[in-house]
Amino acid sequence: MLFALTSLQREVLELDALYQYLTIYKPRMSNYLTPAASVPGVAQFVGAFTTLPMVAQQLWGAGVPFWFLRPLNVFDAENILRVVPLTEPSFGLPDADAHGPGAPPALYSGNSTVKKIGAIHRAALYTPWYHDPFETGFSRDRSPSPAAVVPVASTSRLAPPPSIPHNRPQQQQRQEQRYRPYAAHPPKKNAVKKGDAKVQRDKFSRVDIPEMPPAIDSMAAALAQVDRGILPYTSNDADKRYILPEPALLIHTLLRPQEWRDLLEGLITERGAPGSKTQKRSAKLQDRIRPALEASNVTTTTISNFPAPDESIPEFSLNRTWEIVWQVAETSFRFEFSSLDKRVSGRDRLDEVKRCFAGHMLIGAPLEMSKLGWASTSSEVRHRYVVRTAALMLDWTTKSHRPHIIDRVADRRPWSPADMETLEMAVCRHYTQAFWEYFGRAAVVPMRLDHDLEREEGEFNTD
Repeated sequence: MLFALTSLQREVLELDALYQYLTIYKPRMSNYLTPAASVPGVAQFVGAFTTLPMVAQQLWGAGVPFWFLRPLNVFDAENILRVVPLTEPSFGLPDADAHGPGAPPALYSGNSTVKKIGAIHRAALYTPWYHDPFETGFSRDRSPSPAAVVPVASTSRLAPPPSIPHNRPQQQQRQEQRYRPYAAHPPKKNAVKKGDAKVQRDKFSRVDIPEMPPAIDSMAAALAQVDRGILPYTSNDADKRYILPEPALLIHTLLRPQEWRDLLEGLITERGAPGSKTQKRSAKLQDRIRPALEASNVTTTTISNFPAPDESIPEFSLNRTWEIVWQVAETSFRFEFSSLDKRVSGRDRLDEVKRCFAGHMLIGAPLEMSKLGWASTSSEVRHRYVVRTAALMLDWTTKSHRPHIIDRVADRRPWSPADMETLEMAVCRHYTQAFWEYFGRAAVVPMRLDHDLEREEGEFNTD
């Protein structure tokens, strides 16, 4: 799904550029002798490089930005009719020698073309050109509500919530419930009508279906043990949103089996006798599907060729499903962890955060990373990343206790296998609990892939 979306976006941009070229810039280039005054300024895109005077003249006449490359010796034979000032672009990057915020990093200094290309490749993976997608102007000092004020500890030691009497007013109960998007305890079986498609799934529990990639046991167990009785710091609804789709949404649906059969057969319009089960089911399905159809300019009267022939349905293996879900979950985990560290520590230390992940990157993690770092089957390999994460947690301020074993990372003493396992579980629990306290929802935890992978191109840091 993620790959299909990015591919669609790229194709749309390509088609838009081709359309503008054919309808706007190609006619201008064909009539390049038209006075420049008729061209409304320089276009806002990258432009072109050329060594041909005729092409340069056409690009100038079309208002396309370009670099005209000429050796010095040709100017002896040129007939220069007029010297005109350069057209300055309306935007630009800071000077290469500049320092401070906004200055571009020095990628490579030298004469090796191979090393220069390698430096550009690595920078495309590791340079944080993106902004924090979870940035919402968060302030830890802002309490959720007057009825839910919890003192913030100056360290990671527990600041216990105030005791609330059982006979608290209904208004106070509603305020508390407002800031608890998930139930503290699973609902009783008789509390929800059987088969109700709108039951809220417990996002702290693993979705146990074949299409979900194998879990990292320590992370999955820690997420299930989050104490949701602790009120989050935030009351901002934006903090509870997901930047990427929640991984379970890619493979888990709330449609009933009969609704799926209707959908796959193209029966998505209201039908049946008024008041019948068929009429109610089809009306609800049409109501759910209509927004997606309208967004694609498709009407229910133009849908045909259902059900789709078997030969027209591409093969989609279980392993391929795992790979797509893993990449969405891994990218979400890396972004969420970096955003949490910034909030909970009050420090901007992205380089240190990236060392907690295999490959030392936030986006574009190749599939081979699904067997490294936190996903490694070797406890010794995982321990390196666990210790780096624990070291960052020494600066975290949370309402819940920081496990004492995390403090041991400052001593740099050897770890026994049993202590390594205890530390890993403590770090996972502290992370998932802190994420709940600062974002008010379940964290997206990483997963692993067990099947054999095709090796991807490129060199990556796996230390």
